[in-house]
Amino acid sequence: MRCWAGVAAFFVLLAVSRAFNIEETLRADLRDWLKAEDLRQGRRSYQGVLIAIAIAACAAIGLYCTYLMARRISGRRNIAVAVAVVSSGAMTALIAMRLISLHAMDVLLFGPLKLNWIGDLGSTAAAMGAAAYYVLLLKGRIGSRR
Repeated sequence: MRCWAGVAAFFVLLAVSRAFNIEETLRADLRDWLKAEDLRQGRRSYQGVLIAIAIAACAAIGLYCTYLMARRISGRRNIAVAVAVVSSGAMTALIAMRLISLHAMDVLLFGPLKLNWIGDLGSTAAAMGAAAYYVLLLKGRIGSRR
């Protein structure tokens, strides 16, 4: 129950963030801070490091969570919860990549493949699909032996 409440609260916060343009405001504030501190010229050097750290941290956390899930989680309902939680983690990683905003990363995220949309919509669809599957399991419509 706590996991579903956390996932639901996370996606509500994302909706509020999108409605009030919080992510873009935060990105603009970061840009203004860089200008004010006269750090804008050399930003590429530390943005690359930030991207590398963010990717490494997301990969490490993802691998650790996968390890824990493979060892401890059994049952279709628990797997559905895990998929929803992992989808939230993937969305968090995507938001971090958008906030760091290195030109090379922006080309990947917003370029012709639109990986930003794929990640955003894919994570949301995976969480919604896991929730729907969970509800169907609870109602006994999947896997019942009648």
